[in-house]
Amino acid sequence: MRKAANSSFPASPGAFIWQNLQGLVLYWALSATTYAVRGGRAAAPVTIVSAPPLERYVTCKGDDITPINVRDIIMIAGAQDYAEVTTLIDMHLVRMSLGEFEQRLDPQRFIRVHRSRIINIDHLDFTEPAGGGRLMAHMTDGTAVPLSRTGSQALRAMIV
Repeated sequence: MRKAANSSFPASPGAFIWQNLQGLVLYWALSATTYAVRGGRAAAPVTIVSAPPLERYVTCKGDDITPINVRDIIMIAGAQDYAEVTTLIDMHLVRMSLGEFEQRLDPQRFIRVHRSRIINIDHLDFTEPAGGGRLMAHMTDGTAVPLSRTGSQALRAMIV
């Protein structure tokens, strides 16, 4: 048995170079195959399909399953991975984050006015200044919702 010239490598330097060369050849073959399958440099066009705005959803209240019309929502408050939804009738939790709700709701009707709140402008009674460029939104059910500066600007941008 022949001992390697360098004691840190268990095999000869030629074997080390040959293994690296095999790795490069394998990488090149895989890259060339992927390039050919994709059809060259031009990638396939990406089509973004957006879902229609949420109109109804179903929630559980005890053992009962109840449908909720989105137009009846007054406000949605974020509660980590849940959303606390206030409707004309009651308040309930939904296993959906506030960000997911925001993506699924109609942007003409719902506006995120704070990092933890979305309001339905159909149920907005009036707003008043709250200082520092912020507004306080008063909803039709009597709830007062503080708006962030960004939320206040977004609501002001909706003024016709």
